[in-house]
Amino acid sequence: MTKPKVNLSFYSNLEINTNTTKVVHCKKSEYDVYIGRPSTWGNPFSSKDRTLAKYRVASKSEAIQKYEDWIENQPQLIEELKKLKGKILGCWCKPNPCHGDVIVKLIEKYYPNENNISS
Repeated sequence: MTKPKVNLSFYSNLEINTNTTKVVHCKKSEYDVYIGRPSTWGNPFSSKDRTLAKYRVASKSEAIQKYEDWIENQPQLIEELKKLKGKILGCWCKPNPCHGDVIVKLIEKYYPNENNISS
């Protein structure tokens, strides 16, 4: 007696979102754009003693919040955010919370329905 064959293939009309922006550790994963210091996207705020950051703050969470405020007050950087849409961003902080999370949040805030416009 032969066993019946079962066909497990199926068709789906679900779209795969290829415009998801994410942040990875720059030494543990491949990335498209480096966002650490001293790049344009590097956080100028840090709570660490020895840092390349321009401003010293009391905590990492304060550094992240101040970074968000800093970006929000620079229209030219808000405009540049759209170029990061759909990219893999490389930073030293991941998998911990970092300024890269702010970048992703702001991309979704300002450009939620735009496709990646830069190659």
